[in-house]
Amino acid sequence: MQKPFLIQRLQKPYKTESSIFKDDNAFSFGCGYKNGGLNPEVMKMLKPIFRFDYMGSAEFEFGALPKAFQKLLLHRVNNISSEITCTTQKGNTAQVYIICKKDDLAEIQSYLQAKANDEYMKNLHTKEHVGLQDVIDDSSRHRDVCGWIELDTCFMFFTDKDMFEKTKFLLGVR
Repeated sequence: MQKPFLIQRLQKPYKTESSIFKDDNAFSFGCGYKNGGLNPEVMKMLKPIFRFDYMGSAEFEFGALPKAFQKLLLHRVNNISSEITCTTQKGNTAQVYIICKKDDLAEIQSYLQAKANDEYMKNLHTKEHVGLQDVIDDSSRHRDVCGWIELDTCFMFFTDKDMFEKTKFLLGVR
């Protein structure tokens, strides 16, 4: 498996349609394609499940998301779901739910355990801050973040079971 590097953070969806944020955040993808290149129909399906956090790097723009979702859908017969308990340096634990290729599961579980324990380990360096450790430690830094998608290896992970279940159903993962 390729070393994870481009991990897009996913936030909780807006609670109501009457929110002042009725439309998607126009700045989620900087100056890249609208909706990160995802077509309006796909965005409509994803909107009640999660929204995309602004990552601050061009690598997350210009069609990176559609390519990742396309790979997830293309290889969905090889994708499985799983869950693990991750522990941080502070001793806090959380269930982390995973969608990935069956062959990559052990490596991804190991990676997530390490990332939850120490975001800043040199061999775990990613383009932008992931925040799994912060989320498990209940830090206010990433309060609405509870899901992630790795854009090159195309795996997803969540700390929110509802978001995980809805994504799993949408992607047709067992």
